[in-house]
Amino acid sequence: MWTLRCFGAGLLLVPLFVSPTHSKAQTTAGNLNLAAPTKTAIYSDAITGPRSAAYFDHGYLIQLQHVTVKSGVSNIFVYDSLGKFVSNEAVLWPENTSSVWLSYAAVSDGRRLAASGQAHLTGQSVLNFIAIGDLGQSKFTYLDTGEYVAMQICFGPDGSIWAAGAAPAKRPNSMQERELGVLRHYSAKGELLGNYLKQRAQQTDFHNAWKRDSQIYLRGDHDEIVLFDGVGGHLYRYNLGSNALTTTEIRPRSESPDDNVTLLTGFGLTQDGRVFASRIGPGPRQSAARGLYVLQIDAKSATGTWEPIVGSMLARRDDIVTEPTIGSFLYLLGCEGDEVVYRTQQKVPFPVMLSWSKMW
Repeated sequence: MWTLRCFGAGLLLVPLFVSPTHSKAQTTAGNLNLAAPTKTAIYSDAITGPRSAAYFDHGYLIQLQHVTVKSGVSNIFVYDSLGKFVSNEAVLWPENTSSVWLSYAAVSDGRRLAASGQAHLTGQSVLNFIAIGDLGQSKFTYLDTGEYVAMQICFGPDGSIWAAGAAPAKRPNSMQERELGVLRHYSAKGELLGNYLKQRAQQTDFHNAWKRDSQIYLRGDHDEIVLFDGVGGHLYRYNLGSNALTTTEIRPRSESPDDNVTLLTGFGLTQDGRVFASRIGPGPRQSAARGLYVLQIDAKSATGTWEPIVGSMLARRDDIVTEPTIGSFLYLLGCEGDEVVYRTQQKVPFPVMLSWSKMW
């Protein structure tokens, strides 16, 4: 394990050619309500054991085995929207490898599967890679990303790969490090097509970057790529048509310090560009509060605030401990079309149930 001097608690970004305007997803003010589910699905084998927290991407539920130390062991698990296995044979294991660390995986509309990570090779060398293959197949092509370690990836509509990550500096706090881009665009053949957003030096162990408290999310749809930096407090949108990069500063809903101590447990982007997240953290006179939020964006000031979705909030007061009721919202796994996909509370021993809902 080595140390990368790129991130603090997460990804700190310095924007390049960033415009303060937005072309879509101008979320209007006013309360949104979580509607009754349009459908549900049971995932009896998912979200269990030592795997990563599951997330939903292009109609599929994905889980990773972050660290693998033996060849031939499946480390990517993909389920369809009915809860059925699509692929439990995905084995990411480059040749001459002693261990593999996976940071993220993504699925395209065309059933392509990509994963990012780092392989420790025999002889003490390291391969930072993005692997590309097909769902249900075990063969992958490994793109060598050099010193750049991709922490999150997503597919563009043309089948290309977008990545958020960082590369180590040759020297601490060097200008070489600051000139490198954290948002990168690769062709399906591994060619570097674009390099955006300068990284800023901080000390951290990069192998912890996949944890939830890193607060970094990368998502794409048919006309834009969205990068959320929860630690730096910014949302970046790259328009694939105009090649314009815009930014939104995320602000707390109040001056209360409680409003700043929150953790995103899920993130999603609907087809109309609205940004949703599940969050957990303290609230006034509460030991814990969690629920679903939408990012309300003020285009004039290029700022955004997280507003709670009615019907999703759960609070635990110091003096009254309330348990979630059956069917209540737990956390967001992603979005599909204009619906949010989320996990709900079930009876113990409970199955994993996902629900799809619109807003009203």
